[in-house]
Amino acid sequence: MTNARAASIARARQGSCRADRWKPRSVAGENALTFAAFALFTGLVVLALAGSWLAPCDPLASDTSVALQPPSASDWFGADALGRDILSRRGSSQRGASQCRVSAPTATARDHHDA
Repeated sequence: MTNARAASIARARQGSCRADRWKPRSVAGENALTFAAFALFTGLVVLALAGSWLAPCDPLASDTSVALQPPSASDWFGADALGRDILSRRGSSQRGASQCRVSAPTATARDHHDA
């Protein structure tokens, strides 16, 4: 092996140190859109797990006197056309939606694997 070739290999090895390649990094901190998506996903998971505890009132109870009210301190997400609290309805429906998000790909993968 020539001296030039040996020097080239030595320079390449210095730049590709194993410790440099495997440094931990925060993907969410590098991109604002990725951080926003991660925050939304985390919020939906928390809402799915703790939706029934976070709900301020019954999701099916209607009060037409507060129908279509905008968000306020008492109703964080406001009220729908029948006066139902949107935060309570979102929290109660999130658990079923999360189960669908997990079970549909699982069933599809199982069917695809059996074929």
